[in-house]
Amino acid sequence: MEPVVDNRKWAVRSVIGLVAAIALWILWPLAVVPAGHMGVVTLFGKVDPVPLKPGLSVVVPLSRVHHINVQILKHDSKGDAASKDLQSVHTTITANFNVLASESAKLYSEIGMNYEDKLFDGAVQETFKAITANYTAEELIKKREQVTGEITQLFKEKITSLSGGSIKIDAVFIKNFQFGNAFNKAIEEKQVAEQTALKASRDLERIKIEADQARATAQGKADATIMEAKATAEAFRLKSQQITENMIRMAAIEHWDGKLPTYMGAGAPVPFISVK
Repeated sequence: MEPVVDNRKWAVRSVIGLVAAIALWILWPLAVVPAGHMGVVTLFGKVDPVPLKPGLSVVVPLSRVHHINVQILKHDSKGDAASKDLQSVHTTITANFNVLASESAKLYSEIGMNYEDKLFDGAVQETFKAITANYTAEELIKKREQVTGEITQLFKEKITSLSGGSIKIDAVFIKNFQFGNAFNKAIEEKQVAEQTALKASRDLERIKIEADQARATAQGKADATIMEAKATAEAFRLKSQQITENMIRMAAIEHWDGKLPTYMGAGAPVPFISVK
């Protein structure tokens, strides 16, 4: 029977040890908060307004410590809206944010641990719809930087209001806008029309240049012909000025065949007679 007594003692000791461990775990007065977090202490549902800083801290037994990340975090939300000209617009908006360390207990008390799901997606949708309604689809593309700035400003205001100033928005990024099939087709047709118009304009310019070149060539030839005619006329003029009476006689002598005319009129010049 002695082994049975020993087994009972061992079982009792084990139960006592387990109870003591559980009690020690529940009543443990120390808490460790990891780096980049704040510890929000609750006791029977009551939130301590002063959060614990990273490191080892002493807490009231039976308290629970909730770790709130105060590092810069990223949240992606889908944006679906309609432009001013009633084109459907889709995008993804990324917000970089962080929870203010001094406001972490307030955030937990008023919103809870899942504050991202409660605040961000709804605020993004409202902001995106409000801003895109002021621009046409084409303006959203051309004025992307301006649109992003307006979305960022309005989104900051909404999150600050919804979180009671517990969350700080550091930056907002918008991916490329996506539009409906009708708009994409219209853009494609517009690009084709612009390319066609550009080609026609270039062809017209080429034809104009060729016509100008042809006119210049014709004018050059005409000018050359006129100059040549003028030069010929000037040569004849100079030549005529150099002809004298003696030169005429010499030319007559050179071309006379030595025969006297059969008839001579009164006052006609007597031709030169060659006397051998």
